[in-house]
Amino acid sequence: MKWTLLVGILLPMTSFALCPDLAGSYSCLSRQGKLGEIIQKEKRGVTTYQIKMSDGQDFEYIADGNLRDLPDTPGMVDNTLKVDCFENKIEVETNSNAADKKKVVGPVSYQQIFEALDDGLLIKTSGNFLGSAIPEEQEKCIRL
Repeated sequence: MKWTLLVGILLPMTSFALCPDLAGSYSCLSRQGKLGEIIQKEKRGVTTYQIKMSDGQDFEYIADGNLRDLPDTPGMVDNTLKVDCFENKIEVETNSNAADKKKVVGPVSYQQIFEALDDGLLIKTSGNFLGSAIPEEQEKCIRL
């Protein structure tokens, strides 16, 4: 009983400790200006990141390691998203199937890692499109 209570208390604290503090505004060189703003919230040991891009797009990432279904989009079906924190980084994984008129053509995967730096953020992006690797790209963003 004591161990169960202790684990129940420590697990949310451990999850929180793994997620980096990325709240703030950023300027990224390859995005010709601002990445935008990251708003970070913690609730019951789960960190949520709301990313507001300078082009008006918004993304919300709930970093709890759970697989979530996303709506189908033109050309992509069976979309899923998984977000988790580890070693002061956020890992965002999306998986889909490319489709032509709802007929599946093949798998597509995409991974982004957001790594906290002393002066900003490093974003690493890679993936796989229909069996062909998408080379990793790295982008450094400075906290404003």
